[in-house]
Amino acid sequence: MRQALLSLRHWGKEFLIVCISIGILTGCVPPDQLPSELPSVNPEHPEHFENTYPSKNTEKKPGFANHPIHVDKPLERLSSATDIAGRPDAQYHLPLEMIDCLVVCPEELQPALARWIEYRTTQGHGILVIPPVAQAHELRHRIHQLGLQIADAGGMLKFLCLVGPTGERMSLGSGVFDARRHQWEWPNRVVDPPQPQSGLPVSFIPLHYLPAVVNSKFGSEPELATDILYADLNDDGLPDLSLGRIPFADPTTVQDYLERVIRYESNLGADWPTSQQWRQRINFVAGVGGFGGLVDQLLEQVTKSILTDLIPPAYQTSMTLANWSSPYCPDPRKFCQTTLERFNEGCLFWVYIGHGAPSRLDQIRLPNGELPILDIESATQIHSPQGNPIAIFLSCYNGAIDHRQPCLAEVMLSQPEGAIATISGTRVTMPYAMSLLSLELIDEYFSGDTKTLGELMKLAKRRLMANHGGSPIDAISEQSSELLPSTGIGFIRQMIQGVGKVASPAPDLLQEECWEHLQMMQLYGDPLLRLDRPEPVPIESMDSVRAGNELTVTGTAPFAGQICIELAYPRDRFKTRLKSRRQYTQSDADLANYQQVYAEANDSIWEVCYASIEAGKFSVRLPIPAAVHGD
Repeated sequence: MRQALLSLRHWGKEFLIVCISIGILTGCVPPDQLPSELPSVNPEHPEHFENTYPSKNTEKKPGFANHPIHVDKPLERLSSATDIAGRPDAQYHLPLEMIDCLVVCPEELQPALARWIEYRTTQGHGILVIPPVAQAHELRHRIHQLGLQIADAGGMLKFLCLVGPTGERMSLGSGVFDARRHQWEWPNRVVDPPQPQSGLPVSFIPLHYLPAVVNSKFGSEPELATDILYADLNDDGLPDLSLGRIPFADPTTVQDYLERVIRYESNLGADWPTSQQWRQRINFVAGVGGFGGLVDQLLEQVTKSILTDLIPPAYQTSMTLANWSSPYCPDPRKFCQTTLERFNEGCLFWVYIGHGAPSRLDQIRLPNGELPILDIESATQIHSPQGNPIAIFLSCYNGAIDHRQPCLAEVMLSQPEGAIATISGTRVTMPYAMSLLSLELIDEYFSGDTKTLGELMKLAKRRLMANHGGSPIDAISEQSSELLPSTGIGFIRQMIQGVGKVASPAPDLLQEECWEHLQMMQLYGDPLLRLDRPEPVPIESMDSVRAGNELTVTGTAPFAGQICIELAYPRDRFKTRLKSRRQYTQSDADLANYQQVYAEANDSIWEVCYASIEAGKFSVRLPIPAAVHGD
């Protein structure tokens, strides 16, 4: 699917936005027609090898000061790729210089990868699969050996995909949020890691545990659970590989998920615009911060600025807010149902902002009680065949895969038509660093050119550290031009600085806070998942038009297809006047009215027009409703 999304016109202070979307099916290769032979990969291709890894950095970084990283023995050179796997296997054997993606996967799960490996190799990737071992430091040593060996051969390892559950499972108890102390309490915490013999293949992939310096002050555990050290090849604390984990223990679940990935990228049977408009939607669900008046106001302003300034107008956004006084709150009795519906309608990103626990999101708090937003039981009802969303949890614990029971991110990823990937934290997250990381993710997706979700996550984490505090880390910025701050988001960064000063329990440790989020924010899913961005379309429109007349829009389309023109208000303005509620009433009529007001609050579109066009110049007329008003 190729598509083009664009904002057409801004008019005055209360401007109207006209959005264009064009789409046409292109020649996608169906999965059942994929070639069986591996394609040849040119190791001299500039996209295959970018540069070599910097020499090992012995400088300690914040967050690692009390946990020095080392390997138990020197990194020896290998005679072939199969040496590191511990067994020869022609199916996965490639010349070292052709390998750009390493998969760590227990042997019993490896047959489930066959079709995905075949699919990825048609895209030019070289895949090597190795089994895990029980000790995290030993597995990290093997991964680093292979990275050095590939670099010596003239190649470059870029991606790391972990397939399998973690070996550690701990009982965090029943989480209780203490509103006065602004932290979660976890009674009766019990750690239950397995103890297999060192060096032998195992059926899980262990996590690393690092000491928590800052987030423990928010009531988190004394250590952070992370996979990030596997992707750090030069011990500078930053990810060098684009990393993702598929955290399933069952071969059928792994295979079904990877089939979804292929369908997601192939767009088989898609008809524009009806079945592909989910790619224009970004749905937000938010709880109430509860950090205090000033902090909550700053966080609300940061969120509003991101929605209005960084997300292009051509994308449709919705907000579902767990605050009964807000127009964005649906009928509280149907809040969980509405949250599910926003996921199931299909969207590019489904984003939750608020408090969380391993198995659930926060509650919507009412004068007469509390109701759930979403938990692992209701998450089994997610079903989005029109477009599996990328689910982002800007919240605590939703990615705690070492919890004794499956975490919410894991459950949503495992559903037959669930999330295509999730980004979430393994421990308590904090407003300052989480806001900065989400800012970098959004900026890179809409303004950058990363091709895969794993690369997007890696680059956002590296920029998180480079842009922290408005004073980039000199050593990082000097090493790579990719880390230079992006333009157009400096004001939002300044607002986030204000959040850090008043919201962090340790405002003098903001850099350490960022390092901890770099470690505990995890991508669950395929790091090679391809990102589908629209192509730009140059357009022109009339300078002014009266309500009740027609607006003429002209432009040049890069390909033939169907064009969709939308006339809409900006995201910070309602079509009708909607006010916040001052009093909560429990009558059926009043609560039912919540749903109508919620729908109006999320409807900014006045008119939609579809037309079939050919490649080249086009002209379309859009009727302007008589009720539209604006300067």
